[in-house]
Amino acid sequence: MGSAQGRPTAVRSSSPRRASVLAPTAFDQHAVVDPSDVLSFTLIPNTSPVVLLTLHNVGAEMLTFAVQTKATHAHRFFADPPRGIVGPGKCATIVVGLKQG
Repeated sequence: MGSAQGRPTAVRSSSPRRASVLAPTAFDQHAVVDPSDVLSFTLIPNTSPVVLLTLHNVGAEMLTFAVQTKATHAHRFFADPPRGIVGPGKCATIVVGLKQG
């Protein structure tokens, strides 16, 4: 057993095709991500551990999100849903998983 960690990153856009990463202070005005700092995975042999990530839209506009990883590690993670839209005052739960092996 062991553990692995990663930092959540969020993208905000008015269009799913035109997304831009916002500075944390700007993003905080539109959304709250929980957990906000680190995703921790408990590593168990022959499993793909998952963590739930909750995105709360606290802004007054629709929020488009996409789950992204660094290119060097993209093959190790999956997200369900990998992208979506959250209405004002609504939440989205995203399953982030770590592929082992």
